[in-house]
Amino acid sequence: MKPISVGGVRERHHMLRTIRAYFQEQDFLEVSTPMLVPSPGTEVHIESPQVHGLAAHPLWLAPSPELQMKQLLTQGYERIFQIAHAVRAEEQGDRHEPEFAMLEWYRTTPDLNTLMDDTVELVRRTARALTGAETVALNGRSIPLSGPWSVRTIESLYAEHGYDAFTLAQHNETEFFQVYVDRIEPRLGWGKPTLVTEWPAPFASMAQRNPKNPRVCDRFEAYVGGIELCNGFVELTDPVEQEQRFREASEKRVRLGKSPYPIDTQFIAALKRGMPPSSGNALGLDRLLMLCTGAPRIQDIIAFPQRSMAPLRSP
Repeated sequence: MKPISVGGVRERHHMLRTIRAYFQEQDFLEVSTPMLVPSPGTEVHIESPQVHGLAAHPLWLAPSPELQMKQLLTQGYERIFQIAHAVRAEEQGDRHEPEFAMLEWYRTTPDLNTLMDDTVELVRRTARALTGAETVALNGRSIPLSGPWSVRTIESLYAEHGYDAFTLAQHNETEFFQVYVDRIEPRLGWGKPTLVTEWPAPFASMAQRNPKNPRVCDRFEAYVGGIELCNGFVELTDPVEQEQRFREASEKRVRLGKSPYPIDTQFIAALKRGMPPSSGNALGLDRLLMLCTGAPRIQDIIAFPQRSMAPLRSP
C-alpha cells in the first residue's frame, strides 16, 4: 500500500470526489445545513457542546445534520446528501475525534435494502479509488469487499453468546451494550464486511418500527474489521410518536444525571406538515478513509487532529 500523504489530504480528496460522483449518478442533490443548531437532538449518549454569545437563544454545535436534512425532505427534496463536519464531546481515541467528517444521505424510498446497497457500493468504490482493488487491510489482515456482504440479525449475534437480545435490551440496557462492545462488535466484519440488522425496538431512536415485527426497528449498522462505519434506517415520520420518543430520551438523560436538550420544535412542525416515507444513513468518512488507507489511527488521516492542536500562548 502507498504511503499516506501528510494528513491524508490527497486520499481524502479522491474519496470525496468518488462519493460525489456516485451521488451524481444517482441524481442526488448536494445540500448544506447549519453547524449551529437550536437543538442537537435528544440522543441519550451523545454529548453536544453548547455555544454561547452568538445569538439571543441557546445554540449547540450539531452532532449530525440529520434533523435539518429531514426538514428538507418535507419541502419536496427527494434525494439529498451532505458531506458535513460534526462535533461530539467526550469522543477521543484511535477511532474517534471530537470533530469529524460525516456523510449523510436520504431517499424518499423507505427501503433498507436500497440503503444497504448504497453503502456497499460507496465503500467498494472508495476502496477501488484509493487502492485499485476492492479490499482493505487492517492489523495485517486483508478484508475483501467484493461479493455479497454478510447480513446478521442482532438476535442471532447475541444467541451465539448465550443471550436473548430482546430480554436483555428490555431489562438491562447497560449489559446489552457492554456485551455488544466487548464480545460482539470486535468480531464483526473480518472474513467479509457485516451488516447488522433487526435492532430491538427500544433502540429505534428515530427509526421506524418494523410493521411486521414490532419487536425490531428497520435499522442496520455496517462493520469492516470490527469498525462501525455507519448507522442507517427507515425513518420515523409520525410526529406524535417522534415527539414522545424525544421526551422519553430527555427524561432518561435526566435520570442519568445529564442535562436534557430542548426538543427541536421546528423538526416536529416539519413532520406535522408531512415527511414522505424515507430512509437515510450516516457514514463516518474518517473511519472509511482510515480503513482504505490502512492507517492505524484516525488521526493519521486528519490534517489537524485535536491531539496536535496545542493551546496557543498569549502574546
